[in-house]
Amino acid sequence: MLTSLGALVLLLSQGCSCVFYGSDESYSYAVTAAHCVGEEGGTVNCVNEGKVFGCRILSVDRRRDLALLKAFVSSTGPIHCPFGDCSIGCRLVLVGYPGGVKHLTSGILTERKLGGTESHFVSGTEGVRGGISGGGVFSDNGLVGVVTHSAVIDGQTGAGCSIVDRIVDRQGDRAYNRAEASLEETFTPKLRDLIVMVLGWLARFWVPGASMMTSASHKAVLDGLKPKP
Repeated sequence: MLTSLGALVLLLSQGCSCVFYGSDESYSYAVTAAHCVGEEGGTVNCVNEGKVFGCRILSVDRRRDLALLKAFVSSTGPIHCPFGDCSIGCRLVLVGYPGGVKHLTSGILTERKLGGTESHFVSGTEGVRGGISGGGVFSDNGLVGVVTHSAVIDGQTGAGCSIVDRIVDRQGDRAYNRAEASLEETFTPKLRDLIVMVLGWLARFWVPGASMMTSASHKAVLDGLKPKP
């Protein structure tokens, strides 16, 4: 387990890294590289002090190679790390688990952007290896970005990193929101009520004590369909 400015950097079971930057009463939130995870709504396993726990994939930005995760706060403990800023030429620290081993390295942020991914080049980061992807990029005042890949430009060894400012605005569960919106568009309120009432009627034959469901309770039923974190 690695900590930096209040953030918790952990190993993903796929061999990448992730960084938990904050928590509320129920969940902790993390960022990682999109190429380290599957699609929105899926899950990925994380390792903390030898214990494995699951994280839900809330949001994925393939263009910028960023993903947002959440896990039960009981798996990580309370976390709070400020989001930092930096200008060209400032020194950054990269923290992660290349090869599954704790590793910190530092470099200088340059102006160069790599391809169409909107990632920035951090020069001088010697020792960057596969597996640090998804790890945290920190300035002296907080979390700045996520390591996305190693790079060599004009003979300079370094790393590509994506800035995390925009993806953390997607803390809502986009996969669930899309499913809920689709349900709203597909069924009229009266039809939804009828479907739920029929399901409630059928449940009486298989679930002891089950009662009929009405329009007053159909929202609670829909809430129960929300994917687990």
